[in-house]
Amino acid sequence: MHSFWRLVSEEDGQDLVEYAFLCVFVALATIAGWIAIRDAMTGAYGGMDAAEQDIWRPADPPPPPPPGAGS
Repeated sequence: MHSFWRLVSEEDGQDLVEYAFLCVFVALATIAGWIAIRDAMTGAYGGMDAAEQDIWRPADPPPPPPPGAGS
């Protein structure tokens, strides 16, 4: 029990633990933000790609000439 109270009352290494928690928080926030951005970008580029697929359609080929019309 004495070692527990000593662990709680001592401040050695406290800054290191605080910086570790800060790094973990920043990393988790970055990951959450990246996931949100990734999903938004996937939707935006997917919609843009689908719209671009319908922009140009090639013209239908001309019908073949009737038999004997070209001679």
